[in-house]
Amino acid sequence: MAIAAKARALAAKVELSEEWVLRRLMRIADADPADFMSWGPGGARLKASDDLTEERRQCIDSFYAVGTHLAPRLHGKLKALRALGEHLRLFAPEGTTTQNFLVMHSHSKEELAELEEVSKPTTIAGLKLHLGD
Repeated sequence: MAIAAKARALAAKVELSEEWVLRRLMRIADADPADFMSWGPGGARLKASDDLTEERRQCIDSFYAVGTHLAPRLHGKLKALRALGEHLRLFAPEGTTTQNFLVMHSHSKEELAELEEVSKPTTIAGLKLHLGD
């Protein structure tokens, strides 16, 4: 109990609330690749960081190298959706753990692994990425 009380006090001190966490998870889940880049027959062009809203910048997890350039790696949409769904208890009936329900009734372990793999960034052969203009 003492640990839970300390955690609540710390959360209040830094203004961390359930709503704050849910809003950030929703931003990640709703992130649209077109908010970060444009693409067409000539390749893709990343938008300049100054052109991204604060909400969109918060969706960036890290950067990775593409040739001599850096490209943003976004936080995982699937993980954000899963966290939101679990928090709101959208997936499992009462008395059933969400993880068991998902594996038994929604997807096999192999399908879940494939979904995780698909959500990772991929490189498209011949695609030219440019930072800004």
